[in-house]
Amino acid sequence: MSLRINTKLSQLVVLFLTLTGCQYDTPRQHDDICQILDTNIGWYYAAKQSSDKWGIPIALQLAIIQRESGFTPHARTQQEWLFGIIPWGRESTSYGYSQAINATWDEFIKKNKYSYAFRNSFWDATDFIGWYLNEAHKRADIHKYDAKNLYLAYHVGIVGFNRKDYESDPKLVKIAEEVTQRAIDYQRQLKVCEPELDRYWYYPIF
Repeated sequence: MSLRINTKLSQLVVLFLTLTGCQYDTPRQHDDICQILDTNIGWYYAAKQSSDKWGIPIALQLAIIQRESGFTPHARTQQEWLFGIIPWGRESTSYGYSQAINATWDEFIKKNKYSYAFRNSFWDATDFIGWYLNEAHKRADIHKYDAKNLYLAYHVGIVGFNRKDYESDPKLVKIAEEVTQRAIDYQRQLKVCEPELDRYWYYPIF
């Protein structure tokens, strides 16, 4: 059985067996990751599976999603208007939890030989983030626990990171520092609640 099939089966099992105990809701508060994951338990397993596969910390994945989309599945960039009244596209094709653009998402699907993947799926979004940051690790020599530089590469692209495009954008550097601090906070919180979140014995058998 392929890893892709295993992933989808895992999603179905967690969804079916925890349906009555966890609704996948967009959280109103973003500071307590334990509360967020207790309400959306499948998100924990999605990030855990991505971390096991790509080596990117769970806390960093979640901090990036918080920053990029606010845990909103259908997040998009701002609508642009012509003459203030006519819809005229959007700032970019960024969409979903990870805010991946069309071209990078298509590359993710192609390189991993997936038949499909959805940007409004938390499972696919965490898989994408893990994959992309692992690519940044390999192609830009960024340590997998270097949250600040991984986020910069995520935002400006790996080529842009290697060109140091971020140096001309102090606002982006500040945001990267904020993401780093949130990842640190999430990691500290996870140390307390992860044993309880990891209570579903049936998930790892897939």
